[in-house]
Amino acid sequence: MVRVGQMAFAQLIRRHKKINSTEEMSEVIQWFNDFDGSQPFSIQRISKLARKEFGVLPGDWYNPSQISHILSMINQTTLQSRLKLSFLVFNSGNLFYDQIVEVMMNGKSTHQCQCEAKQNQIVCSRCNQA
Repeated sequence: MVRVGQMAFAQLIRRHKKINSTEEMSEVIQWFNDFDGSQPFSIQRISKLARKEFGVLPGDWYNPSQISHILSMINQTTLQSRLKLSFLVFNSGNLFYDQIVEVMMNGKSTHQCQCEAKQNQIVCSRCNQA
């Protein structure tokens, strides 16, 4: 799962940055270089963080949420400002539209409930807003 996460994230970076040249892609690939443990997305760095955060030992199976969280944490501490790319990991497998939009809008809430409860001026059970 670690390699799948690395490959998926590298592909995401390539698409996000619209990288087409070999030189630019070589720079991205370097971030995943296992022969240089100081690289942000090397297997050594991922393993160290997985052990610290989840108690996962080298050679153990990572579930998709774990590798997503680990890559997200590394991205936040190393390249997020450079890549202008944020992660949103859903542990339950359920996607929440309002959370996705909030991340896409850089933390600005865009909540505009149009449910029947809201129209009747009572507290909405879905969004807990009056």
